[in-house]
Amino acid sequence: MATAASGAQTDWETRPLIEKNPELQFFQFTFSAHEDDEKKSKLLDDDDWDGTLYDITKIPTWASFTMLKGCALDNRRLWLGTACSFLISLSVVTISLVWPGLVASNPETLQNLALFLKFFVGALLGFFMSSSMNRWFACSNAFMQLLDAVRSMQMQLIALGVGQELSETINRYGVLSAWLLHLNLNKEFDPHNGKAKQLSHVAEKEQIESMWQQLCNHRPYIVKSAETRLLMQYKDVSALLWTWVASLVGRMAKDGEIPPASSPTYGRILDIVQQAKRCIRNLRSIKEVNAPLMYIHTLVVLIHVNNILNALSFGFMLSIAIAESSKLSISRWRFDVSLFTSFCLSVLGPTLYLALLEVAVCVSQPFADKGAKIPTVRFIKSLEEDMKNAATVADKVPLWEKPVFKVAKQ
Repeated sequence: MATAASGAQTDWETRPLIEKNPELQFFQFTFSAHEDDEKKSKLLDDDDWDGTLYDITKIPTWASFTMLKGCALDNRRLWLGTACSFLISLSVVTISLVWPGLVASNPETLQNLALFLKFFVGALLGFFMSSSMNRWFACSNAFMQLLDAVRSMQMQLIALGVGQELSETINRYGVLSAWLLHLNLNKEFDPHNGKAKQLSHVAEKEQIESMWQQLCNHRPYIVKSAETRLLMQYKDVSALLWTWVASLVGRMAKDGEIPPASSPTYGRILDIVQQAKRCIRNLRSIKEVNAPLMYIHTLVVLIHVNNILNALSFGFMLSIAIAESSKLSISRWRFDVSLFTSFCLSVLGPTLYLALLEVAVCVSQPFADKGAKIPTVRFIKSLEEDMKNAATVADKVPLWEKPVFKVAKQ
């Protein structure tokens, strides 16, 4: 068993970046080429649900009631909290039936207290929802800006007529950085429960090795064995790859492949490198800094206390209704309407608060919860497709010769 594992690891480390066939280039190994359907499904096994792809025209209609997958109602914790509220109400009814004296209790006091708490719950929940959405969009924009930096770097190299080998190396580092950032952001959470894991040094090392193995399985031909051995020594290498890009750009300027360091063009290229590193740093800082525990804990406790008080109030109302059910009077229909109103305020209202809390929590974890996960794999797929198309079009200019900055020595 150990021999087989060692052989597999050796095969992975010695896998070449590009086959010896000169016709095979980096951009040919994208999602749309040279991969069978089984491998495509394996590539996207952790991205089978995309919560950002939906028909928004159906949302304002009644068809939204039939939407369950990926919505707030498709949440086990929500229905568990609602079931607990029902259990409290039924317990009050049972106690009231065993001790009939409790039926005479007036539930208005509990209702007034619940209404008092709803003001604070609504305000705190609104702030949390707003901050969660801002956090989600900030993470999404940061990742998109990183991919735009990779595209901009490719355009700069095309405009300067940089050689194919150097151009593909820089482009490969940009795509590799996006892939490693995607794997690094998603590896820190347990895929079964979405909780952040505190790992020991040994476990963290094993996790890093697993991340590189996933990269090799998901995106072969994108990293060389020598590069892998160097990068595996560090925890977060998505930003370190741009250090290599900056070093290679400086070497190219020294060799005359691009304008010298004193030129504005060179400064523009370094601005793209700094933009990419800044996007990675911003993305990681946004993801790692959560809302203060004091704020979130207070909000959650208030929501649960409010739900408990509403459940008690509805339980007393239901026990009164049961006690009065044997009495036929003119006001019976008015009492039924009051009971229905109490059900809406004391059961449906708290359920909506729980639903909004679940939505805010899910949205605040854009790389952990599947329902609100940022579709980074789809973004990288689009990046690779755009870069492949740009390289193909740039190689087939119609009415002019391809630009070349460095003039070959005669």
